[in-house]
Amino acid sequence: MQGHNRPFFILVALLLLEFQSCRIAQPDNKVQVLDPGLELTLLAQEPQITTPIGMAIDRNDAIYILESHTHSPPENYTGPNGDLIKKMTDKDGDGTPESWSVFAEGIHNGANLAIDDEGKVYVTAKKHLLSFEDIDGDGRSDRVDTLVVLDPPEYVYDHAGLLGIALGPDRGIYCSRGNLGGKAWRLTASDGSYLQGYGTGGMIFRCEKDGSNLQSVASGFWNPFDLKFTHTGRLLATDNDPDSRGPNRLLEIVQGGRYGFECLYGGSGLHPYLAWNGELPGTLPMVAPLGEAPCALIDASFTNFGTGYDQCILVNVWEEKNIVKIPLQKKESSIQGFPEVLIQGDTSFHPVALVTDSKGNIYISDWVKREYPNHGRGKIWRLSAKSPRSSPAVGTDDSQIQRGLKKGDPQLLFEALVQADRFERTVMRALLNNENDFPAIRSHLDDRDAQHRLEALLILVESDYFLDRDKLLDLLHDEHPEVRKMAMIYTGKKMRTDLQGSLRTLLDEERIGPDLMDIFLATVQHLQPEFIENYRNQTGVTADKQENKFPENFIVSILRDHEIPGKVRSLVVPHLDPEEITASLMGELLSTNESPELISSLLHACERKNDTSTKEIVLEISRSDQFPGNVRAQAVQVISRLQDQFCGDLLQILSEDDDALVNYAALKGLHKCRSEVKVDETVTAILQERSAVDLLQVWTGENRMNANDRMSISEESFEKGNSDRGQIVFRQPSSQCVTCHKVHGWGGTIGPDLSRIGSSKSRQQLIDAVLNPSMEIAPEWQGWYVIDSMGKEHAGRQIDVHLNRAELMNLDGSFENFPYPRGYGVLENSIMPEGLEKALTRTEFVDLITYLQDLK
Repeated sequence: MQGHNRPFFILVALLLLEFQSCRIAQPDNKVQVLDPGLELTLLAQEPQITTPIGMAIDRNDAIYILESHTHSPPENYTGPNGDLIKKMTDKDGDGTPESWSVFAEGIHNGANLAIDDEGKVYVTAKKHLLSFEDIDGDGRSDRVDTLVVLDPPEYVYDHAGLLGIALGPDRGIYCSRGNLGGKAWRLTASDGSYLQGYGTGGMIFRCEKDGSNLQSVASGFWNPFDLKFTHTGRLLATDNDPDSRGPNRLLEIVQGGRYGFECLYGGSGLHPYLAWNGELPGTLPMVAPLGEAPCALIDASFTNFGTGYDQCILVNVWEEKNIVKIPLQKKESSIQGFPEVLIQGDTSFHPVALVTDSKGNIYISDWVKREYPNHGRGKIWRLSAKSPRSSPAVGTDDSQIQRGLKKGDPQLLFEALVQADRFERTVMRALLNNENDFPAIRSHLDDRDAQHRLEALLILVESDYFLDRDKLLDLLHDEHPEVRKMAMIYTGKKMRTDLQGSLRTLLDEERIGPDLMDIFLATVQHLQPEFIENYRNQTGVTADKQENKFPENFIVSILRDHEIPGKVRSLVVPHLDPEEITASLMGELLSTNESPELISSLLHACERKNDTSTKEIVLEISRSDQFPGNVRAQAVQVISRLQDQFCGDLLQILSEDDDALVNYAALKGLHKCRSEVKVDETVTAILQERSAVDLLQVWTGENRMNANDRMSISEESFEKGNSDRGQIVFRQPSSQCVTCHKVHGWGGTIGPDLSRIGSSKSRQQLIDAVLNPSMEIAPEWQGWYVIDSMGKEHAGRQIDVHLNRAELMNLDGSFENFPYPRGYGVLENSIMPEGLEKALTRTEFVDLITYLQDLK
């Protein structure tokens, strides 16, 4: 690692800097500290330091900085051929380093570093964990040891190899590895111990300081950039988010933790086997949401900033050019918080690392430019209290990774497990994941208590234990939905083809809901012979490219199976391939007068197909009194979208049909035809003749909602709310609800799924969400904007910023590239537009809220 062809003049230049003071004047760029009691001082910039990333401080407060020169440098790059570790020394103790030296050089693809009390420096490079040691005391490393090697894969993306590093209270080294895009990988330690996998997500591992005794700590990450221990011994990590699921995360790491992501299921993060905030049993939630590209974190208790920082974490958010402060509160045995901006920079501020010295000052490395390749710019900042307000905390010798728990009697440990919180349960499951304990664990699958059965199953899911077929079949039919869910995942992940023929019996029960159906279908795909063979043989470069499909005509065969309840069959309709949605199939299924849920789903499928081939059968349903009014009304809505010239059909329905709900749906569709004078006059005449005051107000636009109506709608009005009419309002394009929100498998994915919103939100909360959508924004639904090269602003759900372009997930779920954008950032308000209620009458608004309340 030491030798390379770095030009001699660079060595000379660095040595000349040895005795040069590095305190310089404040630059012109705007970096605002929002706490008036703190000040930010620029200590160094190029040429003294360029593209700095990781930092560490030794017991004498000397600062070691990893200066990157191998981060995808451009072809004409004139810097060194390898990364450097530079050392800044404050000899007089005034907080400002006076001298510079080079501690080590020749590192390739360095990411981060740490230093122990003996002065040994540990470095994560893309494919290596290294240690550097100054044996002869001359201030330069003269010994390099390779502790852990990542190989394969041959190629690793810059932000996906070995990333974060932290030295634990237990004197072990903790490192993070990013996701490798589904490639097969192997970590090999100095003593020959190893970890390996294929299709997994990122992970955190531990080894001794000599690289021995390699152990997995936690898994399920995207790209966990940084690791740090708090003064209380908690291990925290920052993690970047997948392509279509956010936000980025601050996580607490515990032994055996599962954090929800696996590359096998693609980069979107939306597969039913995945979780991002503890949604699946056995996975853990985030401590706090973070903005785009979070880098370093640090426990602010190690500063002298005062009591307002004692229980806070600071995080550098690279893409948003800021540093956030996260006040923490206890939640069960873990912690939780929400970020607030502490420092906001401009386009030339991109903070990476955070470290503290013994006095409680913070030092920040700044990449400066929003360009990934090495570019020759860089800064080092110091954040300090104008008047120190406290003494820095002293770190504990006790790690919280195992919550103080130790291996013991498996039965006693299991009994304690079911009484613990989810973080403690995770540690206990890891302690019980031992083949000697499996017989005892297996016995709990017969327990009367569903929580016992679930916990036992979660242990076995993460083990190599082969569960007998009869017991697994019992669990697949368990009365508890979470047990059934994990039994399906066990069946899929263990590729239990012996259960393939029995899986379909699960559809005979009406207990299966939309989320369980998604997992059922994913499990069916897991058991296909081609997928199993390719996965086991690691065919192809990456696991996420393995084709994962249903057996031929699988979905259609379920729809044609009348032994399966119609309500259950309705749940597979969203999974129909568009080519399978034919007039023949729709005619066959829609003519059977099955359950309303199935008919409704089939009508959705016709609408998604969006051609006129199914128009006649849909029109027939709209006119047939064999179907209930809400189904016929939905058919009317579909008609208005299947063709351009539908005004005559809708006018006929309005004039001839006496069902109020069907009339209402026809009237909403006819709004597109109002420009035709004959239509306007005819509709008005029909409604006046029927004295349909409510419908006439809908047609004329009278009695629309306004800002003052929020407080004036009476309780009695809501008691008279019509949920069926509210469903029509929800589905109407002009309301924009269905554009972003999904209900029972249909709709958009930009906003949260509302299938059970009535179970979690009160009426008042639903009213507030519609009238003031920015009042409460869940972190995972944070919006982004991009200002394109012409100056136009675009809003979306997710963003991925590249060197000369930004990719935005649009409100319809598609992705759009914007070359050379003028700007981008987090939307201050919700991506749900304000003022949607203005398109509704007061009665329609009440109906919409009533419908949402009924979604349980």
